[in-house]
Amino acid sequence: ASAQSGPARGVVDGVVTDTSLVPLADAVASIVGSGIQVVTGANGRFQIHGLPTGRHYLLIRRLGYQPVSTERRRSTS
Repeated sequence: ASAQSGPARGVVDGVVTDTSLVPLADAVASIVGSGIQVVTGANGRFQIHGLPTGRHYLLIRRLGYQPVSTERRRSTS
């Protein structure tokens, strides 16, 4: 028998803050085009698991704020 593994998967994580660097709870962090989204905790933190290696576009939205999009790279190392 041999062990087989699928493609490498990883995590994108971070903290969502306002312009004064105050953490924002209840913001939605999503990977554009994937259907994957999470909501930030009381400390503004989020983690998105299971992403394949490569480029991903992260979109952050919260009521009362302009949406922000940024590119993130997930590598195998």
